[in-house]
Amino acid sequence: MTAKTEMNSSEWTLLGKGQANAVYQYIGNTETNSTSSHPEYKNKVLRLRLSVTTDKTQDIYNYIQLPQFDKLRKFIVPMELVYLGPNFNNTIQQRGPQDVQLNCNDTYGLLMPNLFQGESNAHKLKLNKQLSFHYTDDLEYVLLEFKPKWLYDPPYPDQHKCRNCALLGTKNERFVNCTLKLLKGDDGIRDWCTCVQNEIDLRAKEANGEEQLRLNNLKVFDKLFKILIENQQVFKTLYELQNKPGVNFHETLKNLPNLKENVNEEFILFSMTLKDVSIIIDLNSGDLKLIDLDKKNKDKFAKWSSQEKKLNPFYFKD
Repeated sequence: MTAKTEMNSSEWTLLGKGQANAVYQYIGNTETNSTSSHPEYKNKVLRLRLSVTTDKTQDIYNYIQLPQFDKLRKFIVPMELVYLGPNFNNTIQQRGPQDVQLNCNDTYGLLMPNLFQGESNAHKLKLNKQLSFHYTDDLEYVLLEFKPKWLYDPPYPDQHKCRNCALLGTKNERFVNCTLKLLKGDDGIRDWCTCVQNEIDLRAKEANGEEQLRLNNLKVFDKLFKILIENQQVFKTLYELQNKPGVNFHETLKNLPNLKENVNEEFILFSMTLKDVSIIIDLNSGDLKLIDLDKKNKDKFAKWSSQEKKLNPFYFKD
């Protein structure tokens, strides 16, 4: 933990926000020849909790440091817990858009590398709600952002769709590419990457003008396949940690808050955290990082149970 009480909120600007966090990038001086500069913030972002959250930044940081994450440690984006003081969040919130409401009782932030450094000039291609590409015209910046979601063995003998595919189907997503392929070695990864490239090519045919030209140039298969082959251990480890022998997670969620003897709350919350991680892949550098490892809370039990009951019929439909 490092005290950063000298942080000036006016030197940070909003980069983006999700459902639980807002991310700010540093716009102050990072030159080493200036007494007022902060070179340690160069290419860094500051992640702050939104007002809708109950767990504070220090809780999240301490949770990610637990030994249960050690098998994934080399893939997790580096982060530093920094003390901001009692007024930082309130001050930076007042200067920002009204729809970004921060948890002003939180006195800490997470300082992390900016994985989206080329975003200011980038285009975004969203293939579905779980998979997007960020890329520039010259393709010097190409990122894949996706959620592998549930990596498991579908438990029902007559189950036609995994949980991920069923969920995307209920959202009327046109592109559904089963992430369970990523557990099936080189052939499964090749199939998954082929489907991604085919969908990009299809979007290019449907586009016009400059967008069509950009998408025609977006050839990702070779680099993506190589990176995923080299890092397939991340999917195997997520699979290992998300699951427990003899536990049908579909039934476990449906029956919440009631639990069987071989399942406890901590395992469910840990598993659901891992089922919601995002993977960021830099296709040019080959770097792969895990983000979004925030702790889940049991106040989601009712929501998870209800959602699972609604999804259940879709597992058995073609």
